[in-house]
Amino acid sequence: MELQIEEINASHNLDEFICSNKSLDTYLKRNAYYENIMKFANTKIVTINGKIVAYFTIEFKNIEIDEEDIKETYPAIYLKCLATDKDYENKGIGTSLLQYITVQSQEIANFIGCRCLLIDALADKVSWYQDRGFQYLDEENNEIDITVPMFIDFRDSDLLIDYFEEV
Repeated sequence: MELQIEEINASHNLDEFICSNKSLDTYLKRNAYYENIMKFANTKIVTINGKIVAYFTIEFKNIEIDEEDIKETYPAIYLKCLATDKDYENKGIGTSLLQYITVQSQEIANFIGCRCLLIDALADKVSWYQDRGFQYLDEENNEIDITVPMFIDFRDSDLLIDYFEEV
């Protein structure tokens, strides 16, 4: 099963894509292409033998993190959407895409400076994301709502410790 990843364009037949979450379907069919051409976000269509099996949308976002009673603002790469067609769920496509997205995001972070890969995980997907290395953005307030902010941190904690030991 070879996945092909390409930028969304007007020639994609999005009507055939149906995932388990209506809001993710609606976003793809109504907003993704527009946001892409406006450069607000970037949506990638994932196909197997020409059939759309998944998509994901990424954008930049600033996040606030409480650190020692101070709110710090950090740049983040925001995984706005990640969805797999119902017929292709539980086949490892989402996991493969998340790994691809994480590697690409880390390369971007190393090039321009960016703290983390951020998601608002759907409540029923929180454990799936945790199993793939994501952690709660706010560890003390991790109540499950419709979505839960989660992230993978790109900073090198060992380098940070060494830095503060030298200062």
